[in-house]
Amino acid sequence: NDAVFGGNRQHVSSDEAVPSLKKVDSRVHPAPPTDAPETLPKPPPTPGDRVQTCGSLNTSNFDSTNLCLPTKSGTFLAVLSASCFTFLGLLAFSFAEFEASGAVLLRFLGWQLIIYIPTFSVQPVLRNFMFFGLQPHQSLADAWPDAAGTKKRCLRRLLVPCLLHTAAAVVLFTVSVVTFDERHLGILPSFVVAAICVIPQTPLLLRLFGPPCVSKSSYPFRMLPLVGFMPLMGSVAVMSVYIPLRQLGGVWIGLLMPLSFSCYELFGSFLVTRRFIEKFLTQMDVRQAYASTNQGIVVSIAICNLHAMAEGARLTLLYVDNQQNHDMVGILVPIVSGVLWNVLTRIGCLDRFLHCVSRGRWKPNNCSKLLRESGFCMGYPRFGAMWALILVRLCIGTPFSWDSPELLLMVLVFLSEVVEDLISWVLWRLKINVTPAMQWATDQEVEVKVQRRQSRRLSQGSLLPVTPQVTPQVTSRTSDEDRWKVRAAHDFKFGPTDFGELPFWAHFMPAATAQFHTIFSMIVASNGLVFLLDLCDPRETGQIGLIWWPIGHDLCH
Repeated sequence: NDAVFGGNRQHVSSDEAVPSLKKVDSRVHPAPPTDAPETLPKPPPTPGDRVQTCGSLNTSNFDSTNLCLPTKSGTFLAVLSASCFTFLGLLAFSFAEFEASGAVLLRFLGWQLIIYIPTFSVQPVLRNFMFFGLQPHQSLADAWPDAAGTKKRCLRRLLVPCLLHTAAAVVLFTVSVVTFDERHLGILPSFVVAAICVIPQTPLLLRLFGPPCVSKSSYPFRMLPLVGFMPLMGSVAVMSVYIPLRQLGGVWIGLLMPLSFSCYELFGSFLVTRRFIEKFLTQMDVRQAYASTNQGIVVSIAICNLHAMAEGARLTLLYVDNQQNHDMVGILVPIVSGVLWNVLTRIGCLDRFLHCVSRGRWKPNNCSKLLRESGFCMGYPRFGAMWALILVRLCIGTPFSWDSPELLLMVLVFLSEVVEDLISWVLWRLKINVTPAMQWATDQEVEVKVQRRQSRRLSQGSLLPVTPQVTPQVTSRTSDEDRWKVRAAHDFKFGPTDFGELPFWAHFMPAATAQFHTIFSMIVASNGLVFLLDLCDPRETGQIGLIWWPIGHDLCH
């Protein structure tokens, strides 16, 4: 570790001195400088070992912080797979409304199919990737230090995963069976209780019975909530604010819908980037512990989740607006304004505006660029949930009409998404891009930021309530370490780097989570599943299946 703060691309032993930074011109580098820190020395891979890069498995040109874009084929397959689970889960919930004798088991099966299997089938891959530095093809047994020659490999491969899945299944079955005053919990409290129990029990069981983490840092524990939980709660917060504003302000509040979701996505990407830089990118020991995995995939999944959740929430808000107001103008205003706003954002108008208003302080960064470009793929997972809902209605015999509000809404939103992507693609082919140019960190910028870091450190040291003994002096090693951290953070955020391709397993989590979020939000907005499936008339009954979920033949009473 002692020899890499200068950022040399060659492997240097720890006994050698720290290389001094080269004096180069402080102008913008046309290419990465010789002391750029994006490639770290790491031990050569073992024979036959495979290293996970963005979409390919090889050992050359590897970057452990490379951001990755979703692909069209990977997104299509992930949406198709997630839609099958959404369809089967909704179908199990629907059959539970007609079969009173097996309703509890059908509801348990529905929870498994609609959320647990599609989401937690990928979650172990992501968990092993972040906590233990394992590749997708490796099992949890490989994370133990003695995995190569132990006889307990098969037991470890089966025992710990079975324990995790069994514990989650017990929680889901309990929330399906438990009753209060002979009434079963509705879909909203059932999900909340299950999430509160399942989410913390996984890291707890892994800490008790699992292998040791690849690093003793808090990186995986602090980063994982920003990948799935934060995008979900953020979109719920935006919806909770927008719905009362729409009721108070009228139709033209729809003009604020694109702005509100853009703020949510930008703020979410800012939090993800900041946490990643703080806990991984600028921590040399952590990066060396994950030397064979591209942890930039984790950031990419989080950003894709942000956009997929935002698009699903947008569709849900239009569904709520259509239910409450039955006004086509109220639907078209946010749709048209959303298309215009997103097209202008994709060609860099928002970045240019913020850059000019802030007098150059705002700079376009790679995470916001990934957020814009991921919109070509991550706007479509929500439609898989809508198709699953329509097919379930057909299977249970609900009358189908081409004039139904849900079908008309889905067609309008789908056409707007296609038009938005088509216009953006044409402008991209015409090379219309007003985004300010991205730049590598110059030596002058690095030195200025290093001086600020050192001044801040000295001022904090002088404020400590102890008797100072010796004034801390900035050593050469500390300066080199600060320079490395400053350049690494700047070049990750603002360097003109190319994106890789997101591997298929990383496509599945945004697609499945966005579809569940869309369906679940529509169930809550409809006051219950039976109303979403059009099994009961909401004018004749109260809230069924939202807070309490009765079982019986008298379905609508």
